[in-house]
Amino acid sequence: MDVEHTRLRRALDADPHDPELQARYARQLEHLGPGALEAHLRQYPDDDPAWLAWATLLEAEGDARAALVRLQPGAPRAHRLLDSRERALLAEHPALSGPFGGLQASRHRLGWAHGYWHHVSNWAASQPPSWWEDLYAHPSARFLRSLHVRWLAPEEFVRVTVAARPPLRVLRWQEEHPEPVALDAIQAALPDLEQLDLWVPAICDTWRWPALRALSLNICWTPQLKLDLVRAAERGAFAELESLELWPGFDQATEPVLAAFLARCPRLTHLDVRGGNGLPELEQVLLDSPALDRLRFLSMSGAHVSEASARRYLERLRARATPIPHLRLNLDGLRDPALRRSLESTPLRFQSSR
Repeated sequence: MDVEHTRLRRALDADPHDPELQARYARQLEHLGPGALEAHLRQYPDDDPAWLAWATLLEAEGDARAALVRLQPGAPRAHRLLDSRERALLAEHPALSGPFGGLQASRHRLGWAHGYWHHVSNWAASQPPSWWEDLYAHPSARFLRSLHVRWLAPEEFVRVTVAARPPLRVLRWQEEHPEPVALDAIQAALPDLEQLDLWVPAICDTWRWPALRALSLNICWTPQLKLDLVRAAERGAFAELESLELWPGFDQATEPVLAAFLARCPRLTHLDVRGGNGLPELEQVLLDSPALDRLRFLSMSGAHVSEASARRYLERLRARATPIPHLRLNLDGLRDPALRRSLESTPLRFQSSR
């Protein structure tokens, strides 16, 4: 990228809706060539002018997808229903929908953005490995960003994903499996993950997801994984992590994991700890950590807060320089009405656990 490109990019960042700037930037991007432009879009998937340049290249090749690229907005906040124009284009060109069978794809399984699949999920139905192979190989998966996968043997998911190396940034992976799966091959195949929901028993002696911003851990616990996570946190592998969701389950003793994340994740501002019989111990880890002072979202609603813990919460939260914007604690077991009223007071911005 040259100086002019950088100048235009900065001008667009300052005024992203200027149509003249968008047109000039798009014309410049057209000169990158297909390979360089595809690499740019994979790195900057929200660059709308670059998508216009991509549509121009597709039109030059006679590709019907160009109209869909121009028509569709970027990544939806939720699974968006297609409008009548999009449905008409897909009905006219059913090959664009691939294994989803034209217009039969459920909105809970498929999300479009800029003429390609942005999100795919098989949460509600089992699919064989050949279906996943066809999905990854389909042209509509070229810029696939988000994948929710379930009902697929972990070794098969690893095999087809390593072979395809999709440009995923979000992976939610759930499977109750008797043997833990090693994550090394998945890390190599998906190096740019920003969000990982790991809901499969796993081991990982080295974590190499430098862009990881959000991590959810559920039914994945093995003794080795807990050691792996603590060691990885201590060597700074989660330095960019901003959001952590823990499902500690029962009899898992995950306190060392939480302590390591609180101590070694300086950007962590979102903590959500779900149910399990170890929640009181996790609560004490949090109350002993300076990290509580920087959290902007805290949910510890899986178990009743004891009176002693409630008083410690009140002391720590009152000592903060600013109120915590989102706080969710389960106060149903508190018998001291004054203590409960204090925790529910407006300056703490308490959200009821009910």
